[in-house]
Amino acid sequence: MPVENLYARKPGAAHGAHPPAILAPQVLREPDASYLAPRPRPPAWSEPSRQMFDFMEIPVDYRDAVPYRRAFLDAYEPNVDSLLPPSLADSLYRTAHWENGPHHFEGALSILTDFMTEFCWSSSALEGCRYTLAETDALLRLDQRLQDHSLDHGEDARLVLNHSRALELIVFDVHPHRITPGLLMRLQGCLMRGLLPAERCGQARDISVYIHGSAYQPAGPRVLLEEMLQQIATKAAAIRNPVEAAFFLWIHIAYLQAFADGNKRTGRVAANLPLLSGHCAPLSFAGAEKRDYVVAMLGVYERNDVSVAVDLFEWLYRRSMQRYVWMLG
Repeated sequence: MPVENLYARKPGAAHGAHPPAILAPQVLREPDASYLAPRPRPPAWSEPSRQMFDFMEIPVDYRDAVPYRRAFLDAYEPNVDSLLPPSLADSLYRTAHWENGPHHFEGALSILTDFMTEFCWSSSALEGCRYTLAETDALLRLDQRLQDHSLDHGEDARLVLNHSRALELIVFDVHPHRITPGLLMRLQGCLMRGLLPAERCGQARDISVYIHGSAYQPAGPRVLLEEMLQQIATKAAAIRNPVEAAFFLWIHIAYLQAFADGNKRTGRVAANLPLLSGHCAPLSFAGAEKRDYVVAMLGVYERNDVSVAVDLFEWLYRRSMQRYVWMLG
């Protein structure tokens, strides 16, 4: 029985000719004051978040088994409800957004490559990859033949290159406004290529999964998973604030566990879809501590509590915005 292991195991290709979907403005408006602030300190946990950390200290055998609660998604009405505090979602959007729509500019592809490298490194690290940022950069700069050869030398290279293929899909090959179940399945297929049997890639699972270290019991059967995946895509596409849409996708894709494996990493890649298409700074997830990330996910899985996830997301996104300040201007 496949395991979506929350406690991660220990253990690209050249861009096409199409222009990137991430583009910069010709004129930059005055940035939000918070944008110019010093690099954020580690997350300032709210009281609900501290309580969640305490709750997760209880051994899993002493926590009640919890099924998937579809009401968590069913009850959400785009642009009426918000998983992020509305004031925070608005503040992050004002800080991260650029005006004037898309414009090509010299160096855009180089900037995009820097983001993709950092994302591939940080997201892979959350899955147990041991590559450093420098090693990740070196791997992604190899030509296709050498990248393919590197796949014979361990799972770490495949984790990194699969992330690169998934990002290339949303940046170069996909209409930026189309969030669909089919696209989410394609992302999972890219991310899990060579890590799962081919029949488990790019489609909702038809088997049961469990999550190591959690009392959460994901839903089934496949027909329900496909229904909920459709609802996730439809609601995310309807959310006007790209930052709230990013958080919504990150949370609900991981929570649904629609795939045999790769659910969390699919959520991280998908979170960048509304940000990029909404002309917002991307989210690299660099700096995320594995324990914090685990507790953020467990809070959602077992209690539908996003407190830790909100605090972590805000900190990570403000870091990412500062890392890519020149991407906006």
